[in-house]
Amino acid sequence: MTDSVNATLASQTIVLTGVPASAEYGASFTIGATGGASGNPVVLTSAGACSNVGTTYTMNSGVGTCSVIADQAGNGNYAAATEVNDAVSATLANGSVSLISNPNPSTYATSVTSHCSWCRPRTFAVSV
Repeated sequence: MTDSVNATLASQTIVLTGVPASAEYGASFTIGATGGASGNPVVLTSAGACSNVGTTYTMNSGVGTCSVIADQAGNGNYAAATEVNDAVSATLANGSVSLISNPNPSTYATSVTSHCSWCRPRTFAVSV
């Protein structure tokens, strides 16, 4: 008599850590990623308002959503892990305007040069 056994692949799970709920334009954050026992690497990608190099993600926009995406392939013993897709809300960066003329004028109708960290162009004239 011969008995047959149906083998099934073991499951594996991806766990991401350090993914913020939101991040501002220009900010970077680094995440942690662990996968299952297949021995295959967790592959990280991005979509939307960010880009990534490895575990470091950079916000490329101040609006929209950044998708932190993780996948892990299976092998002869383990099924591929279910894809993880965590969302990070993009927020606008705080900007500042600083007067860089020296000395700053103190009389009416005098022009000064100003620098704005988030404006285009970055340097412009202001009349006071």
